[in-house]
Amino acid sequence: MHNSELKVKRYALESYGCQMNMADSELVDGILKDIGLKKTENLDDADAIFVNTCAIRENAEKKIHSRLGNFHKLKKKNHI
Repeated sequence: MHNSELKVKRYALESYGCQMNMADSELVDGILKDIGLKKTENLDDADAIFVNTCAIRENAEKKIHSRLGNFHKLKKKNHI
């Protein structure tokens, strides 16, 4: 496979919880971009989904459990 034929891997990044999580997610976002990945907001286009949450804030933890169920359905749909 030639370099021109390589598909750029895409990722989605979601953050829940406190401001510290948002700052950490910005760092992760920068690292992923630096290694050549491309960010997407469309989960169907993502090769990987990164989720950053806070277990201290109960609401954030509840949200993430719901999101994990959605990700499982997406994985089945996309046969990953």
